Amino acid sequence: MSTESLSSDSVGCKAARHPSCAPGLTNAGSELLFKPLPETFTKHGFQFVQIVREGDLAIYCKTKGRWRGYEVIRIRRHKGYTVGGKQVEPAEVYPGNEKWGVDGFSCASRTDAHIRMAKMASLKVTAGTL
Repeated sequence: MSTESLSSDSVGCKAARHPSCAPGLTNAGSELLFKPLPETFTKHGFQFVQIVREGDLAIYCKTKGRWRGYEVIRIRRHKGYTVGGKQVEPAEVYPGNEKWGVDGFSCASRTDAHIRMAKMASLKVTAGTL
């Protein structure tokens, strides 16, 4: 996979704003609020910053040191669950490895990420709940 190099004066990506809660519907038709994906987070030493969000599609800028890439994702949701006696609230989820190539794609440039996002949007697939 090719990468974009960062110049020393451009170390971050700007995050877009989105609602603090993402509404959805339960099977009974009542509204259920999902904890939204964070606009920024760190995982495996990579910094992720959401730069675009349109409905259930988003682009995250992924950086580590001088390396930069982009990930285009279809946001899914879970209705909440209990694990080890602890309740996990309903939330939006980033695609896992098993969904890469279906709900998530890596792109080398911002332009490629926007093109991928447009292709995903044209498929008209809804986010759905896990």
